[in-house]
Amino acid sequence: MEIPEELKEHKQYSFEVYFRNVLINKLLPYETITKAVAGDTEAVSAVIKHFSGLIYKLSLVPVIRADGSYQLKFDEDIMRELEIELIMRLPNFDPVNG
Repeated sequence: MEIPEELKEHKQYSFEVYFRNVLINKLLPYETITKAVAGDTEAVSAVIKHFSGLIYKLSLVPVIRADGSYQLKFDEDIMRELEIELIMRLPNFDPVNG
């Protein structure tokens, strides 16, 4: 059974590209970003909250039914893995050059 194109594209959008674009376009305060990079727990929480929509979207997995239709289901394990990945990458993020 073939997965529809819109589902194939679902997770192909680069997390890093989105990370850079959101920081630039949606404007998390620069101070929050620098504090998060330095490890401030409140700032890290603010960054995670800022990305919660994307993290949720990337945590949806397709479940294909016997009739060939599909439904997206939320996977909490994937959500936690993405949050951990974001936290792990923050110290290496360059707030000036992205």
